[in-house]
Amino acid sequence: MRRGLRGEGLGRAGDPVGRRGGRRRDALTQFDECGIVVSADAEIPDLLAAHAWEQAFWRRRARLRATTRFLVFGHGSWDQLRAPFFGLCAKAVYRRVEPGWLALPAPEALAETDAWLAAQLRAGFPSLSPRSLSPLPLLGIPGVTADSEHAEYYRDPRQFRPAPRARRA
Repeated sequence: MRRGLRGEGLGRAGDPVGRRGGRRRDALTQFDECGIVVSADAEIPDLLAAHAWEQAFWRRRARLRATTRFLVFGHGSWDQLRAPFFGLCAKAVYRRVEPGWLALPAPEALAETDAWLAAQLRAGFPSLSPRSLSPLPLLGIPGVTADSEHAEYYRDPRQFRPAPRARRA
């Protein structure tokens, strides 16, 4: 998949950021560095996109675990997860999947997600811009850190920031 991003104009010698491709190229660069694909039913992505962190990660924890898969794509995020730090965030692309997809073995789900992402890129990913990538606190994902096993963890606004005013519903 990373080769697909390169084909979209990332990493070309002599092609300064922002000069060619504008917002779309900036979004592709961000996704290449810190992107995550969140595949889930309709409820969880809506909560995450609304920054309803405690609701999604804690109160709906059983549903999140049953209906949501996180695929860290960005190479920078992968590197940072080796030594996680307070405030570590990814930029999320949300996709809704059917219950049957959630039953796929991990290698098949990964291959399907890769194919989906490649198809989105080939189609021009019309909604892709830096603003369309939603921040997602990686340390909020259940199991990433022991701290996430307590409800109060999700109440720290330094780690789990509310949605910007312009995005609030």
